[in-house]
Amino acid sequence: MKKMLILMVLLLSGCSSLLTNHFVYDDNCPRLCWLGINPGITTVKEAQELVNSSSAIDKNRLQFSDKSILTDWFTGRPRAFPSTVNIEFEGELVKSISFGQLPYKMDEVIDLLGQPDEISIRLVLVPDAEYIEYFVYYHSSKTLVHVLPGTQNGPDPVDTVSGLFLNSEFNQDILPTGSGTIQPWIGYGHLKDYIPEMQTPSTTIP
Repeated sequence: MKKMLILMVLLLSGCSSLLTNHFVYDDNCPRLCWLGINPGITTVKEAQELVNSSSAIDKNRLQFSDKSILTDWFTGRPRAFPSTVNIEFEGELVKSISFGQLPYKMDEVIDLLGQPDEISIRLVLVPDAEYIEYFVYYHSSKTLVHVLPGTQNGPDPVDTVSGLFLNSEFNQDILPTGSGTIQPWIGYGHLKDYIPEMQTPSTTIP
């Protein structure tokens, strides 16, 4: 029985550590490092070398240009599709990194970065469904997280990360048209606090 409990703990810890296997957040990586690439610090040449040397990068999908590197990244989570990654340059340095859908949950992000500072959240109506969409933002790391769809109860620890943006700003100009206003994060749930007009949803997509 004791061996079984130890095995379960090891399996769970291995599962939850996949995010930290690839992303580093510390004094040397205040904007989050991914595969050793540090936005604002890493040079374009260094980023190209790191991407080329990584076994987690789909070399068949690797595209270099004067402004960016575009590729697919194998996240390491079993049965997960690769995530599209766009590394943008500014001069000779990496400016920012953006990711498509990732096989991570919100609780994994919070385990790494702590509680977010701000949120933009909305209820979206489509002809056959309705869903919650939201963005959360971390000021200190300049990290933007996109979640789509969330549960009908509002932000939840098991919500899946739909997009991740490193070294990003957070304002209404970069959010989708019709997004909710940016407001302080007050924790999971709290849907009616985040969207008081829940009985009259403000966003309808034909």
